[in-house]
Amino acid sequence: MRKLLAICALALFTTACSTRETGPEYVTFPEISNVVAQPAVVTDKDRVTVTADVKNLYGSFKVYIYYRVGNGPFTTTPSQEFEPTEKTVHYAGWIPAQPAGSTVEWVVRCLNNPYGLLQQTEVRSYRVVESDSSED
Repeated sequence: MRKLLAICALALFTTACSTRETGPEYVTFPEISNVVAQPAVVTDKDRVTVTADVKNLYGSFKVYIYYRVGNGPFTTTPSQEFEPTEKTVHYAGWIPAQPAGSTVEWVVRCLNNPYGLLQQTEVRSYRVVESDSSED
């Protein structure tokens, strides 16, 4: 009987001391939509402009592009910080020009700063072609 009481007391104590919150801000991920990359055909002289609409109801958040060239390491572009809002914000970021023949894989990421919720788009890619040298 004492053992059972000790186990129940420990269970109650553990539950009471739990610091894990369960409100919507801990489980509601940011939303990323309307992702567009321009230009449609990318040359070795083009930086690629990526735009997206982002909504995050809870806590400040930052949005950035996470990309890699070929099988190289992923690189993060400078992030843009936003305050929490019920409205959708418009993000614009850039991937620098890359050598002709390169394949670039990228995603848009949104990190909800205070709650650590990371959302990202599906992986997208493009192949860089050589620019027409007669246009120089």
